[in-house]
Amino acid sequence: MTARRTRRRPAAYAALAIGLSGTLALTGCSGNAKKSRSKSQKQTSSATSSSSSSASSKSKKRRVIGGGAGVGAGAGAASRAAGTCIPTADSLRFFQKASPSHVVVEFTNRSGAPCKLYDAPALRFGAAKEPLGFLEGGPSMVGHSVALRPRGHAWASIPTTTAATRGTKQTFATVEFLGNGLRGAHRGPARVDFPGGPVSVGPAAKVTDWQVSLTKAELKSGSAS
Repeated sequence: MTARRTRRRPAAYAALAIGLSGTLALTGCSGNAKKSRSKSQKQTSSATSSSSSSASSKSKKRRVIGGGAGVGAGAGAASRAAGTCIPTADSLRFFQKASPSHVVVEFTNRSGAPCKLYDAPALRFGAAKEPLGFLEGGPSMVGHSVALRPRGHAWASIPTTTAATRGTKQTFATVEFLGNGLRGAHRGPARVDFPGGPVSVGPAAKVTDWQVSLTKAELKSGSAS
């Protein structure tokens, strides 16, 4: 009886050892598999995040580049679209200042689009056959221009401080606008009456080029008070 029990114990221990070894092996495999899956999931998540970030960055670059090009193209097109301003009876006003004596020419862009004024206005007072000379010396003004928005203003000044430049009283003027440079085509003519009263301008008077402020025009003509 004792001998049989003795022989059975080693066999039982051997079976137990084999069972424990299998269990440990399965546990190790399971742990390694979990670690491998976790590592794989992290790599996949990292790759997806990197791809998404790269795509977002490219998309932002495309939007910025596209927006800048659009703005530049629009601004250039608007500048090219601005034609020469057209003189009309209701867009021009003449008035005289006494000290120092000079006549002011005021233009208002009454159109709904931007326009440009080149050089100086070509003015004939009353029945004069020739326009006034340019105070800046004519050809030296080629290339000067003033860009006006709708409802924008520009001014020119005519000094009349001597008897020859003051001349006789005038009740109307015929106005033309020069094209791009003195050799360009003129726009007009337009007759402008002086409802506010006559102005005194003689044939020897000269007119400044267009300016974006009355003060600048008066400084050009030496008529700033």
